Amino acid sequence: MTAAIASVSPNELADWLEDLEEIALIDVREQGDYAQGHLLFASSLPLSRLELIVERAIPRKSTRIVLCDQGDGGLVVRAAVVLSQMGYTNLYQLAGGVVAWSDAGYRTFSGIYVPSKAFGEIVEHYYDTPNIDPDALARMVQSSDNVKIFDCRPKLEFRRMSIPGAVNCPGGELLLRLPEILPSRETVVVVNCAGRTRSILGAQTLINGGIPNPVMALRNGTMGWQLAGYEVDRARDNVVSMPGKAGQAQAKDLAQAWAEREAVRSISWDTYLRLGQDADRTTYLFDVRDIEEYQAGTPEGAVLAPAGQLVQATDSYVGTLKSRIVVFDDKKVRAIMAATWLAKAGWDEVYILTDAPHEVCHAPATGPIGPAPAISQDRVMSPSELAAQLDDGSVWLLDLATSPEFLNGHIAGAHFCIRSRMMNALSKLDPEKDIVLTSPDGVLAAWALPEVAAVWPRKVHLLSGGTQGWQLSGMALDKGFQETLEPPTDLWHTPSSEFGGGKAAMAEYIEWETGLIPKLKGEPGLRFRLPY
Repeated sequence: MTAAIASVSPNELADWLEDLEEIALIDVREQGDYAQGHLLFASSLPLSRLELIVERAIPRKSTRIVLCDQGDGGLVVRAAVVLSQMGYTNLYQLAGGVVAWSDAGYRTFSGIYVPSKAFGEIVEHYYDTPNIDPDALARMVQSSDNVKIFDCRPKLEFRRMSIPGAVNCPGGELLLRLPEILPSRETVVVVNCAGRTRSILGAQTLINGGIPNPVMALRNGTMGWQLAGYEVDRARDNVVSMPGKAGQAQAKDLAQAWAEREAVRSISWDTYLRLGQDADRTTYLFDVRDIEEYQAGTPEGAVLAPAGQLVQATDSYVGTLKSRIVVFDDKKVRAIMAATWLAKAGWDEVYILTDAPHEVCHAPATGPIGPAPAISQDRVMSPSELAAQLDDGSVWLLDLATSPEFLNGHIAGAHFCIRSRMMNALSKLDPEKDIVLTSPDGVLAAWALPEVAAVWPRKVHLLSGGTQGWQLSGMALDKGFQETLEPPTDLWHTPSSEFGGGKAAMAEYIEWETGLIPKLKGEPGLRFRLPY
């Protein structure tokens, strides 16, 4: 099947980024390839996972969508077929892809979440956000017990690596949770993340929010700390608790004063519903609280997007540029934080939801939405059947998990495989064996099965329940990255991760981040409201 898709030139795309109509600019390469160089406002929606993520990123099916790849158009054509089958009707491709964009004189950007990271650098430049280097912090901690270090990353990132003595408080929670626990107005508050962006935005949130304490960002975060020769802790779980009623009231007063200074706008639930009926505009609703609160009850249709992460990685949540964003927080503080920064980052219509009915959320907080495609039962293999066939070597088991998921747990004998490169992977296998496909929950494998079955000469099966089903049946998983049909280039890997490159990559990353501002001048579609 083919899909009708018109071409747009680099100059036409630049004009579209500047006009007032919504546009979704989607790079369908694997994130690892995307991170080598992409258009600034292109969201990474890899072809390999497109069915799982596109409807959250681009909920309105008539959105003007421009697809791009490196340049040959092969991935774009395949992505257009997928999107057409899902009901998207307004598709274009960037003629010549990223190569043509660059050849036309426009910039490309390495890395991920680049608009948000560039905005963080601009925030530091504009506000002159105070910072402290690792050596000075180490000396301060040794000489005083009135210093508190708060790691503003999500809990899983904190658990993977943290500065000794730091306590976890995700960025969107800082203004809500800290006022109650700070011993005195003289207590020095140091905010850190892995690198720079969340440290800067977290520290400046506390300052703009009116915390009376001295507040600083740790310069270059945990990466800077390690590059300075200091050790990090692992597997720590100490998190700042939710404040009591008095602490919440104190934080809300601070945040409300900040919101009034910034003229943050609010809307009611009824108004939000009316906005959602606009066929020509996209309205996102994000629950910016933490995952436990979200799962206990969230407004209908809300997507979990913790406030600090929404600001730090906006393009991973919002696929449609120039759209409306509505944020919900029953305590208001985190919504004010998110709305304030998003407005300064160039989103013209950002609103706080003042009231909403809470429903218990049974959908996954992150990950795929919508059901898996129907697969005939004769194509589904149980974990026990797979175990027997793996023992006698009669099947190939291909795992479509992301590289970190595969590293952290996979079925022994499975081969890591990237779906968008499936044809290359299949060429490496003996065609005299059947194939079994798996993925963490089996959904992605189900989407891939018809593609593989169309070209593989023998039978192709789906593992029932995916790798999670295998584990639930009582069978063990292996760890590591031994069996691969592709290198782990599906994702951009943070320098401190298993595939990240270590200290050399950390130094390179920090140099990249601090060098973003000069690259922004004249960039089509740039709407930051802070001068730089």
